[in-house]
Amino acid sequence: MKHKLFSTTVILLLSVVMALPVLANTSYWSLTLDYRIVDGDKNSVYHDLTSGTMTISGNIYPYSLDGGHNPSPAPVTFSVYKSVFGFDPFAGSTTVTPYSTLNSSKYFNANLGSETAGKYYLQVYKVEDDGWNEKGSGTLVTK
Repeated sequence: MKHKLFSTTVILLLSVVMALPVLANTSYWSLTLDYRIVDGDKNSVYHDLTSGTMTISGNIYPYSLDGGHNPSPAPVTFSVYKSVFGFDPFAGSTTVTPYSTLNSSKYFNANLGSETAGKYYLQVYKVEDDGWNEKGSGTLVTK
């Protein structure tokens, strides 16, 4: 009897562990921000996500400087929109200020709330051209 209970418990546990990736949906993004904006909609870079709580996470780092650059990088805003026919609804955003040391990566993570299934895109921008050029990569996840 104990052997049967143990076997059933192990099978149930393995089933739950294998089902977890199905419950979470991950899409990867990467970008180079040499000017003020990178627009996923204009660049046709979309992320197909299931319904659930959306989070964005990643790293951003300055990799080069232009002449006349500001003393430190401007904050970078990561906004997520759902691509639909007509006006694209805003899903959420987070703002990160990169480190002011070249190639020093700053991690960020933000909960964007509950979203329905669909096609999403990022708009990543700075309010000014600060002369700092950044690269970044990360994930959009719903679960």
